[in-house]
Amino acid sequence: MKKEDLKTKVSKYMSYLLRHNPEDLKMDSQGFVDLEDLIKKLKEKFQIDRNLIFEIVRKSERKRFEIKNGKIRALYGHSIPVKLKLKEDRTVKVLYHGTTPEAAAKILKTGIKPMKRKWVHLSPTIEIAKQIALRRTNNQQ
Repeated sequence: MKKEDLKTKVSKYMSYLLRHNPEDLKMDSQGFVDLEDLIKKLKEKFQIDRNLIFEIVRKSERKRFEIKNGKIRALYGHSIPVKLKLKEDRTVKVLYHGTTPEAAAKILKTGIKPMKRKWVHLSPTIEIAKQIALRRTNNQQ
């Protein structure tokens, strides 16, 4: 498997574990799990080393994960209850939501809602919102 393909698969599995189903990983109230425990869990499924995890975290365009004091967590997209305690960014004046045309029509009627997630995901740029919308529509324009 190519390294980029491996990174994508590992990142998706990390997102699943840290956002939706930590399985046997012990998660604290802020969504952190022990980094070494996560690496051990990932090694059950993939041939990886800890450097790959750091590379995934560091090079993520949308900053999906945070490593702090030997622990790791997802920063958004949770369907399980966590208290993220994130800093409010008051420098961004406008945020964008990447969605499908069908969902956009519904949002205009009823308002934006988190659906099965805990929060609504908003993006700081139109470009990031477009990437998310294209992924949701399987449209690779």
